[in-house]
Amino acid sequence: MSAVVERGTGRTAAAVPGWAVVLWAVAGLCLALVISAIGVFTVPVGLVLVVVLLVARQGAASPAALVGAGALPLTIAWLNRGGPGEVCRVIEDGTSCTETWSPWPFLAAGVLMVAAGVALVVRARRRAARGSV
Repeated sequence: MSAVVERGTGRTAAAVPGWAVVLWAVAGLCLALVISAIGVFTVPVGLVLVVVLLVARQGAASPAALVGAGALPLTIAWLNRGGPGEVCRVIEDGTSCTETWSPWPFLAAGVLMVAAGVALVVRARRRAARGSV
């Protein structure tokens, strides 16, 4: 991690710290879970993280929220990896069958979100390292 001099202050500041990137990703995941039943618990956590990160002046790492949010469609794609259609599994007392969706749209959305988040964070880190924040 490189240090840059903040304009007009003469102080050095971390370019875009890794901990901020991780916390923004966690906030993105918490906020993306608003569509699920556990969103009632995760959304407040995500909002608190966003406020803490903004107060700590770590907004440059905010695109990492896309990485966290992209984890949700990637998880849905993984859970539907046998689909589309009916998927049966052998269990202790016989078989269990479940109707699954096509994983491909979820995979595409997740990969695009994660790739965009990573690209934007890398760009922010390079800009911060050059001192043009």
